[in-house]
Amino acid sequence: MKKNLKALKGVWRALFPLKDVKQALGIKPAITDEMLQAIELWQNCFSGSAPWLSDDAISLGLEQAITRELANITLNEMTVSISNQALQEIFDKAVLELNSELQSGLATGAMVIKPLGGDSVQYISANAFVPIEFDTRHRLVKVIFPEFKKIDDRYYTRLEYHSLDKDKGLTITNTASTAGKAEYKLCRKDFYYEEHTHTSL
Repeated sequence: MKKNLKALKGVWRALFPLKDVKQALGIKPAITDEMLQAIELWQNCFSGSAPWLSDDAISLGLEQAITRELANITLNEMTVSISNQALQEIFDKAVLELNSELQSGLATGAMVIKPLGGDSVQYISANAFVPIEFDTRHRLVKVIFPEFKKIDDRYYTRLEYHSLDKDKGLTITNTASTAGKAEYKLCRKDFYYEEHTHTSL
């Protein structure tokens, strides 16, 4: 499964360069192709698939050991108290996998914790989201979460765009397209989109 996912991510990067994000949504990503390549390299090193490895040069797993130690130091003495009991229970459940997920975030340079509703969250490391805008306090306020699937000979792409505004709250826009590999070119007219706005922060 991980091998297939890695292959799909490679296909997505080849077919969906950053310039096409701007073309599809009319926005400019706050990250360069060079940084995306660096993040991919870091992820490959973390997963034991560094490009310089061979039958004669095997990984010592230092990347995993270093990120595991940093995650342990960060979280071992962390305590969080929430006055609302319902929220406390949601938080306690949500952070059960935080240590292992933080290791991946440390390896790739960043991580987003994305609420899914109810008591579920999704941990997304830097190789799986596209930053769009940061505020003056360097907080990520606009981001795209791409999702892609390959079914038979067709490729499906969905761009979930989150925009956080102080007055409007959180606006989520979904944009999607499908095409065969030979015809995979992104144009605004090829996409459908839907928008949801959450006024409470």
